[in-house]
Amino acid sequence: MQNAAPLKNRCESSPIIRIIFSAMVAVVFAAFFVFGPMQTLSLPNAADGVFLVISCLAILLLSCLFLNFKVKISSDITYIALLAIIAAALALRFYLFDHQSRDYNVFLSQWLSQMRSLNGVEPITTPIGDYNMPYLYFLFLVSRLPLYDLYLIKLLSVIFDFVLALGAVKLVSLFIKGDGAVIAAFTASLFVPTLFLNSAYWGQCDGIYAALCVWALYLALSRRPIWSVSLFALAFSFKMQSIFILPIIIFLVLKHKISLKHLTAFPIAFFATLLPAILCGRSFYNTLSIYVDQTSSYPSLTLNCPSLWALFSQSDYGFEVFGTAALFLAGGVIVAFGVYVYLNRDKLTDKLLFDCAFIFTLLLPFLLPRMHERYFYLAEALSVIYVLLHKDRIYVAPVIILTGFCVYSAYLFSNLFIKLELLSIINAAVIIYVIKKFTADLSAESHRPALKENDKKECF
Repeated sequence: MQNAAPLKNRCESSPIIRIIFSAMVAVVFAAFFVFGPMQTLSLPNAADGVFLVISCLAILLLSCLFLNFKVKISSDITYIALLAIIAAALALRFYLFDHQSRDYNVFLSQWLSQMRSLNGVEPITTPIGDYNMPYLYFLFLVSRLPLYDLYLIKLLSVIFDFVLALGAVKLVSLFIKGDGAVIAAFTASLFVPTLFLNSAYWGQCDGIYAALCVWALYLALSRRPIWSVSLFALAFSFKMQSIFILPIIIFLVLKHKISLKHLTAFPIAFFATLLPAILCGRSFYNTLSIYVDQTSSYPSLTLNCPSLWALFSQSDYGFEVFGTAALFLAGGVIVAFGVYVYLNRDKLTDKLLFDCAFIFTLLLPFLLPRMHERYFYLAEALSVIYVLLHKDRIYVAPVIILTGFCVYSAYLFSNLFIKLELLSIINAAVIIYVIKKFTADLSAESHRPALKENDKKECF
């Protein structure tokens, strides 16, 4: 026992050593970037190249600083491995930066052209596009910068890829100790195919709201309710798809992770995101009408989404008959599940609260109509954390990610190698399995001795 402390000290590292490691990796990566990804990019002008180098180094160093000072990593070997993972994830994404998706060509680039044709703050006061205000502020800024807008759009999403991965690390660390959990959560989050294709290839921004939701959930479970509710509101202000996880707030309130008075932060934070547009002269109704318009867009049972309605999308009646029924079914199932959880609320542990949030992100996009192929994004991100918390269910994440990749492939590469109806059945099977395991875990809690809330299990 006397040698335990010296051994521990030998395994730990000083911050100075890790800062030196970070600087060395940054120099090596900068050199690699210049002779690697930069040689494959079109780079309309030299400023774009300089900006990308500076940006990727900033992402690398900021991620390193966060891991060094905010995550408990016991060895230098683990830290170096994480540096390599960051560099590899960045390189992978930048190799994809030149691709122009249909969404960019048809929508984003056209909206930016409109913004450039307007003066002053007119792009903010003029209804352009169907994105929510925070992202429109970003597009307004892009329209005023002398840099390639495609790179700027993708760069923002890539930044939030790392914000999401770091949030996953912190969330997993609430339940599991050890460097292995940190490496697994960070690596898996950065290399989920649908996640990096969404940001770096497609140029979509689903990673923004997903990252905010992951951090909001972490902050709630670590008892920082004001910040948690504010981030949930910010996620909602970016993307309405954050509603897939928002029902978990009810159970966070029931478990006293969030109080009713803390919920006032939600409207305050949400309306704060609308304030710049209103101050610039855009009407309050017009800022909110974006959300109303989104709920009535795309009158289809499914838009290439492996949901329940993929089994009915080819019907002669389609959305006209099943659209309203789909809303009632989704509402009924969510209420029934919520009532069941409410009746068993005393058995809810922090881990079961996370599982409950994961189930919501599966159920809602599966049952609602008008869902796009990207709407399982948050479920795919949380599935990585789910399997780390439940090692006996390791195949849940690969299956969910596979169905997502298949529909991504159909849209991005015009190749759907598994029929949408079969993908829907696969998703249904996973959802039933996860709910069955949840009810079993909930039942087991009533027979388990009470543990301290901060008790953690050594895994990996």
